[in-house]
Amino acid sequence: MKKAIITLFLLFFMQNSMGQDNNKQHKFTNSLIKESSPYLLQHAHNPVNWQAWGEHAFAQAKQENKPIFLSIGYSTCHWCHVMERESFENEKIAKYLNDNFISIKVDREQLPVVDENYMMAVLISNGRGGWPSTNFLTTDGLSFYGGTYYPPDTFLNLLQQINDMWHNKNPQVLKQADNVQNAIAKFQQNQKTTDKLKNQIIKKAVNNITNIFDDMQGGFGAAPKFPHEPTLFFLLNQYQATGDDAILKMITITLDAMADGGIYDQIGGGFARYSTDNEWLVPHFEKMLYNQAHLGRIYLQAYQITKNIKYKRVATEILDYIIREMTDKNGGFYSATDADSEGEEGVFFLWTLKDLQTTLDKDDYKMIKDYYNLSKVGNFEGKNILNVQVEDVDFAKKHQLSLNEFYQKLDTIKQKMQDYRNKREKPFLDQKIISSWNAMMINTMVIGGRILQNEKYQKSAINAMDYVYHKNRDKNNQFLRMSLNNKAQTAATQEDYAYLSEALLSLYDETDDKKYLNQAIQTTDKMINLFWDEKDDGFFMGLPNKIVKMARAKDNGADNAIPSGSSVALNVLQKLKNRSDDFKYETYANKLAQSLTAKIQQRPSSYAYFLTAFDEFKNGEVSHRKYAAYGKIVINSSIKNNKLNINIKMAEKWHINANQTIKGLIATSFKAVSVNSQKGPIKLSNIIWQKPKKLFLSFADKEIPVYEHNTKIIADINPKTANFKVELKLQACSDKVCLPPEVIDLYPIAK
Repeated sequence: MKKAIITLFLLFFMQNSMGQDNNKQHKFTNSLIKESSPYLLQHAHNPVNWQAWGEHAFAQAKQENKPIFLSIGYSTCHWCHVMERESFENEKIAKYLNDNFISIKVDREQLPVVDENYMMAVLISNGRGGWPSTNFLTTDGLSFYGGTYYPPDTFLNLLQQINDMWHNKNPQVLKQADNVQNAIAKFQQNQKTTDKLKNQIIKKAVNNITNIFDDMQGGFGAAPKFPHEPTLFFLLNQYQATGDDAILKMITITLDAMADGGIYDQIGGGFARYSTDNEWLVPHFEKMLYNQAHLGRIYLQAYQITKNIKYKRVATEILDYIIREMTDKNGGFYSATDADSEGEEGVFFLWTLKDLQTTLDKDDYKMIKDYYNLSKVGNFEGKNILNVQVEDVDFAKKHQLSLNEFYQKLDTIKQKMQDYRNKREKPFLDQKIISSWNAMMINTMVIGGRILQNEKYQKSAINAMDYVYHKNRDKNNQFLRMSLNNKAQTAATQEDYAYLSEALLSLYDETDDKKYLNQAIQTTDKMINLFWDEKDDGFFMGLPNKIVKMARAKDNGADNAIPSGSSVALNVLQKLKNRSDDFKYETYANKLAQSLTAKIQQRPSSYAYFLTAFDEFKNGEVSHRKYAAYGKIVINSSIKNNKLNINIKMAEKWHINANQTIKGLIATSFKAVSVNSQKGPIKLSNIIWQKPKKLFLSFADKEIPVYEHNTKIIADINPKTANFKVELKLQACSDKVCLPPEVIDLYPIAK
């Protein structure tokens, strides 16, 4: 009796902790009920006998001589939900699967390396990829056929064909599996070359991107249109470095079109993952944390460059949305929200004229109907996706308002619309706290705190880093991929370590807290130790595979929806080269670049974030903040009220020579030059140097004028000056040694 009571209690607790409806009676329950992943739990009551990824499933397949059906997706994937409703809840299809296959379900966000391996198999078998990912495997885990979404009749027919092949043409099946595995291994293998990446590859990448740019609607390539954040990061970097107006035009056309389109949540902030059309109007409505992180950072950088108030508003709305709706009580950031609610795609985000009339007074209704281009017939299944087809300045003028007055009125109306919308059934919220995705958002929050001059964003970043850095770990102090309900799980990947290091360096740059630099060094060293390929160089994506015979997946460096783990690692390595006195980071950066040279030369635009990091590795970071003397000297530059300010901070017992010094030493000097080489030098006036201190040093027979601790340089600059950099020449010395002179390129920010 006591045992029965305990069992009932455990069942009750398990159902409550997993968010199940205790009042609902389920006809079927499979082993996924034991899992914590929201995506796996969505399938826990399918009639399919699903199993989670693990040794038990493969052992059963071998014992029963059955092929494996592997289905990979994620909790907010619309077509994953469709295939579940049509096929995995279909008892006829489920029975066929249960009788003839071992069925495994994988959350791609929890096991990204598994997803990457088998998505490659899908691409080889089918020529195109996507989710849900459908794979058929041998009992050793090798894929012999793959696809994506299938309608139910087609899917059942495919299952019957696969089953027949497995039993009647097994040698051919096994040979096909070997062929697929060999093709994957060949693709992932880095091609040996003696060539080195050169600066010309940057120009080639810009040209390739220009060739696919949509100069009417913005973006790169045809529908379905993805934001291509790595490409936008690359273009922003190149515009700052070169001042090329053609590059800026690609950026602004794209950012304007996305901000005005239906891909952007005009009421609540945040972007959907992609648009199904060329005009950015009709998205798949799921909202991913990584899109918010990278697009938030892109709009922040674009605002810093252009001072376009629209970009500031979009960036602010994204960050506020994350804090308001996507932040755990412990500080971490949730991973995604679904496209569907009330059993339909996008219904939470759609509007009818009746909705607006219910929500707004007559004047506000008329204004919003006009501004968001709303109609009775709608633009999506009889309803309206909000989008803007007018310039804000022109619209404000039409309504006899200043731009600031219009935005104040618009924000008041949007709050009313948001309050009304929040009464609807909300899309499912996936509360996984994924290490790498959190690191992306931390990076953006840090930058947002500085550019928007709002401490709440930096505080949000610090809270999230405190959670992820300390909680997403195992008993051996290695990072874990994710946590859910404050319980961390699943080994972290190379991508997780790389993004965490990048975010820690961002925190260090903004706070000057050496704790973050030390943590970044420790995290990077661990990444190298766990994932570096000692034989062929480059990074493995994950830890060694202990379940299936597929080769350990190697990161090929190409960017997809997010910058690749190798791209971010190169960015981290090149930053540590300047922020620490350990020369190994430069060595690994060179090896990493060399290992991917052949692939980058073939398709440079596919390596946009990698090339951004490579350009800064070879030519210096494009930043207002730079480091000299292996991190012993920190330099910040800014422009305020037409004055250039350069602040130089030196570590204890280090100094630089004054702007006037004794013969034989290198004096500190600087000049401003246009980043566009055709425009030449820029004139500065009223230059003010602080009074130097005079020191007796062992190698000189008289006092030497120096700057130590902190010093500042101020100069007047023409208010019309744009797109310039400061070349600061200095020589750093300690009381024991003088380092070689350095020329530091600074890109001042306007305050």
